[in-house]
Amino acid sequence: MALTKGSQPLIAGRMLSSEDAERWLGPEWRALAGQRVRVLAVLRDHVCEPHAQCMIGGIIPLLEQVASVELCSGAGSPGGTAVVDCAPSPAQKERCQDECRTLSEDCSRSADGDRGRLRRCGCAKVTCEHGCEETGEPAFTCR
Repeated sequence: MALTKGSQPLIAGRMLSSEDAERWLGPEWRALAGQRVRVLAVLRDHVCEPHAQCMIGGIIPLLEQVASVELCSGAGSPGGTAVVDCAPSPAQKERCQDECRTLSEDCSRSADGDRGRLRRCGCAKVTCEHGCEETGEPAFTCR
């Protein structure tokens, strides 16, 4: 979960209402920015009027009719928020692995034969692939 400039919760690029965030995650939900959450909701794209301020391409991606918002395990749990296991689906893992491969290929091309940079690219790819298994999100970094 991230926060927009207006401090609205943003989940996987879709906006959730502050009211839903507070209802499901408690009054301290903003403290969970950066944590993984699982949302069961209806996806809707609000098409903006011409000349209105919108996020991308005149569309605001929304999460509506929210049935649940759960904090994934491994995250801090303020105010007794329930924590659940949010293991990534096979499709999420596959998309993540594909992105790791693309990032690795781009990194290797930009390394231009520099052995140290190539080692860092390899390290980042392994880290990225490991993250895919745990969270389903590519994190291409070498720690």
